[in-house]
Amino acid sequence: MKKVFAIAVVLLCTAALLLGAEDWRGQNRLSGIVVEKGTGKPVPNAKISLRIQKGAKGGPDIKAGSSACR
Repeated sequence: MKKVFAIAVVLLCTAALLLGAEDWRGQNRLSGIVVEKGTGKPVPNAKISLRIQKGAKGGPDIKAGSSACR
């Protein structure tokens, strides 16, 4: 029983380290189009804020480009 518990703790610690290693300056990318809810038309120059659900810390605020709006 102690061996199973020890293995479970090691696996949980390893998973926590892997998930915690992601940094906002990492290689992840996010793409999409900001649209109006009612019309579905693109919103030019929309301010986009990336935030963690709990807390105010997050990545930089960015402004959506207007190249997709025609």
